[in-house]
Amino acid sequence: MKISIVLLALVFIIGAAMTWQHLSYVEKRRVHLQDNQASWYSSALHIITYLTISEEAELVPALTQLKQTAARNSDATWVYAGKVIFNPTPSPQITEAFGKEVNWNAIVLQQFDDRAAYDEYLAKPEVQEALVRFDDRLAHGMHRPAPLNIALHQFLLAKKIWRAITFAPDILPLRPSGRTADVDDADDILASLLAASDGLGKDAIMIVNLMREGSDAERAANADYAGKMLDLMAELGYGPMHLGGSVPIDHDLKYDSVALVYYPGAKYFHDLVSSTYFQGIIGDKQLGDTQVSITVPLNSELQ
Repeated sequence: MKISIVLLALVFIIGAAMTWQHLSYVEKRRVHLQDNQASWYSSALHIITYLTISEEAELVPALTQLKQTAARNSDATWVYAGKVIFNPTPSPQITEAFGKEVNWNAIVLQQFDDRAAYDEYLAKPEVQEALVRFDDRLAHGMHRPAPLNIALHQFLLAKKIWRAITFAPDILPLRPSGRTADVDDADDILASLLAASDGLGKDAIMIVNLMREGSDAERAANADYAGKMLDLMAELGYGPMHLGGSVPIDHDLKYDSVALVYYPGAKYFHDLVSSTYFQGIIGDKQLGDTQVSITVPLNSELQ
């Protein structure tokens, strides 16, 4: 009898912890990222649209028109809109496709029922009229399994608990390293992060990653880097919000996976990038090809 009560209590505690974990990440998605992703859906195709706009044009009105046009001309969900504050890692594939290195200004994430629904939406004259305000445009797809993305945050909870019960070495507090030489364009990245830390990026940033795996040795090294980053994410309660397989849409770009990763503010990411912890693991990050763009949430600015 006593054993049954203990087991029942244990099941209740675990269930409560898992529920809290799920709701915590939903709140961060909704409130901080202004992200409208539903937790559960049967099947879908997510489309990431990269956009550039001339310096003379205004980004917010152009995105507002696109958002309103999408709402009138499709059943798609407008999930996330972000202003790009820096493109630290341009993909050679994209550079080759456009014949230049593209400095993206905005990224939009939408959820469609399938490829046919996206093609139908894109073919509408009203949508084309809204898109013409942008100069360069790139669409890339993602199959984002709902069960995987729900389980991912539970995995982070399990990782945090495991670290606690095994007395894993402390990661926090992050300590400044005094150097950032191992990070590409480090000074520019840090300056952009600080500039965003009191504005739209105060509470959240989302880093959009297109990733192609490298050699076996590169994959092994990258897995070690990812594991250590996930340790930190588990400890502080942030991390991937959208993870899935790559689906080529424009230019037949070849990537293996797509990840949109939440960090709790530009200032936090600034401190992370310049910390001894990050500097000690960044050298293990190795991919065959990647496009990385750092964005701040913009949905609240769009009418």
